[in-house]
Order: sequence, then structure tokens, then C-alpha cells
Amino acid sequence: ADKPFPELRPGFDAEFGKESLLKVGPVEVDLHRTFVVGGFGLMIPLDDLYSGSRTVAIGGYDVAVLDGEVEFLQTCINAAIGDFPRRWVSLRDVAQVVQYHQITPDRIAELTTGWRAAAVVQRAVNLTWDELKLAPTDLAVWARELEPTTVERAMLRSYLTTSRSYTRPLASVLAIRGLRAKVRYTKAVVWPQKAYLEHRGWTQRSHARRAIDRLRKKS
Repeated sequence: ADKPFPELRPGFDAEFGKESLLKVGPVEVDLHRTFVVGGFGLMIPLDDLYSGSRTVAIGGYDVAVLDGEVEFLQTCINAAIGDFPRRWVSLRDVAQVVQYHQITPDRIAELTTGWRAAAVVQRAVNLTWDELKLAPTDLAVWARELEPTTVERAMLRSYLTTSRSYTRPLASVLAIRGLRAKVRYTKAVVWPQKAYLEHRGWTQRSHARRAIDRLRKKS
């Protein structure tokens, strides 16, 4: 398999990326490492994604899929920060997953804390219940009463701007553990390898100027 697009720096995708796009002959395969680009994706304990998988039958085969609690967090991520502006279909997914898996605060509280995702869950559930005009439930009340940390609130704001391709990387440094890892991440974002820049038709100077201009115009 070949990687059709250069990464920011060698090894960046495996350590910090959301996904890796591979090309196998004429077929492109998008392999996801985590659920979302940026700080909230980096804060997900990746072992949690496989700790409680279930199976569904597809075409006569049993296929492993996410368990109910992890699927709920994944739909919350999509609804709250996956697209800007948000999509109605993402709110529908939250409502359907809650109903299908009978999601309750008791089942989801520990995972929400472990992923440092209170701000995401709160925004997703509030939007879903408000926009779809759903009847109040224990889950909806619990979500409104969540108290996200200062870091979570800052991270959330980085996704809700027209310049999020630049604000997300800045906020992501808050989520990365360890000074050396923070330095590796920052170096890759600020000073990408030549192959990455050339693939996009940029120089180091134009890359920096583009980032500065977008950050000045962020809303």
C-alpha cells in the first residue's frame, strides 16, 4: 500500500493524526486512528475503542463494531465538532443511538470523563434536544449540568470557527502529554517537510503567511 499524500513530517500521522489514506492499486482506503482531528481526538484513550466491541451480521459475516457507549461518544463528536456548520443528520444520529442503546448518564459518565469530552457531549446533547425538540430525559438534564474544564472549553472553541484548520492545531498542544511530544507536534505543524508543502503548492513562507492571515480573520 502506498500513501498518496505526504504527511506533515514522517511519523506524524501514526502519533497525532486522525487517519491515514492508503492507496492499494486503484482503491483508496481511509484508515482512521481516532474520531476527529485536533485536541479532542488526541485526548481519546485509543484502547477504549476496542475494549467492548460487539458484532453485527453483514453479508453472512460477523463484523466487530463499536459498543454502544463508544458509538454514543462518536456520534456526539460528529454532532458537536465534526462539521462546521453542523449537519442535521449528525443530530439525528445522536438521538437514534441514545434510543437504540438506551444510553443513560450512569452508562456514559465514566467514559465522558476519561475522554475529557464533557464539552463535546454537552454541546451535542443540548443541540440534539433543542433542535429536534425532544422530550426531556435524564440524559438531557445530566448533559446540561455538566461542567467542562477550562481546557475543554478552549478546545471546543477551536473547532467552532471558520479558521479551525489553524485554531485546532494551536489548541491541540493543550491535549498532548509530554514536553517532547508537544515539541514534535509543534515543529511538524509550523515547519512541515518539503514534500508536504510541495504537494500543496506552498513554500514555507506562504504556509506561514496563510496561517497568519486566516488566524487574523477567524470568527
